[in-house]
Amino acid sequence: MKRSIIIGLVIGVLFGLNAKAADIRHSRISDDAGFIVVEGTLEQGDEQRFDAAVQQYSKRAVLFQSEGGALSAGIRMGEIIRMKNLSPGVAPGTMCASACALAWLGGTSGLCHLHRLWASMRPIQLGTELHRRVV
Repeated sequence: MKRSIIIGLVIGVLFGLNAKAADIRHSRISDDAGFIVVEGTLEQGDEQRFDAAVQQYSKRAVLFQSEGGALSAGIRMGEIIRMKNLSPGVAPGTMCASACALAWLGGTSGLCHLHRLWASMRPIQLGTELHRRVV
């Protein structure tokens, strides 16, 4: 029992060291405005790098492209987004799932491209009442 716990911890540490943090890029648009892109798997510490990028500008746009990752990083990014009154986006053809969606939900408003709607494990047909209500 002890041996399997120790092996599990060693494997966890080794794989944890190989985890790649999200790529958080930002570009200055004008003296006080910037564009921030968060791409890749969210890991612990990404929320601090995200906050540092947000602090660079008084006006900013945020775009996410991530399959998710560390829950705590996503929640903290969402809190930062809410405190700064940001409106994050997800571009058409990209994904923001799991922890990324929690960060995106922190926005006071947001842009997200829906490529397909699902209900009760069946796709919603275009032109139906539910489709009209969602769109």
